[in-house]
Amino acid sequence: MATLTGRSRRAEQRLQELMLARMSQQFERRLSREIARAMRGAASSLNPDAIGPEHERRVGRLLETVWRSSMQAMAEHMTGAQRSWRGEIETKSLDEVEPTEVTDRLMQSWMNTIGAAKITEITQTTQNSVRQIISRGIRDGLSEREIGKLIRDTAPTKSASRAQTIARTEVHAASQASAQSVAEAANLDMVRVWVSSKGERTRTIADGAKFDHLAADGQRVGMNERFVIRGVNGNEELRYPGDPAGSAANVINCRCAVVFELA
Repeated sequence: MATLTGRSRRAEQRLQELMLARMSQQFERRLSREIARAMRGAASSLNPDAIGPEHERRVGRLLETVWRSSMQAMAEHMTGAQRSWRGEIETKSLDEVEPTEVTDRLMQSWMNTIGAAKITEITQTTQNSVRQIISRGIRDGLSEREIGKLIRDTAPTKSASRAQTIARTEVHAASQASAQSVAEAANLDMVRVWVSSKGERTRTIADGAKFDHLAADGQRVGMNERFVIRGVNGNEELRYPGDPAGSAANVINCRCAVVFELA
């Protein structure tokens, strides 16, 4: 079955996984520095609310860069890969797809429907992390100075862990949305296939995960249909791997890919 990029399902998923891993690494350090900076700032006043406005602005700028870069890279990957081969797919429709135009349209929609809420969520998580450290310090009978030091000492590890999760999840979500947008713009008769990342980290209910991405491997749906992901407490429908509408247990650190094939 011919795919939009000309590669096999497995080859396309592997290539996307490598590409997205490299991209997320570019942003992890910047996100980590910002989260650590905000936590250290709260260590002086022991006031988590002081983190809010400035941290939110900085996180917002970083995430907008993450999203746009991921969308553009995937759009260029999809169109460039298809233009480099000649197979069963009629190329004219995709030749007319401009990656930057796809990215601009998707980015506007993303910011209107997802962006603001995501930025606020990340900011509030940083505040809550500081609140938890302060509460622990109070329970342990620490002085204000000691609690401040505890926050500063915790910041590097906490920020690095969170930054890795955020970068991987947001790069994946934005790139998969971009792949969907490029395929829609091509206006070809296709179906979508969920291709799971094969490895020990792929979530499966048998290993204690809440959702089963291994079982979803090979699931085929129409362009406007949703994938049904089996869950311990009920199934969940996702438009594509990493769909921001999905629950955290279903999308965080996901490495699966959507592949487009001729109907």
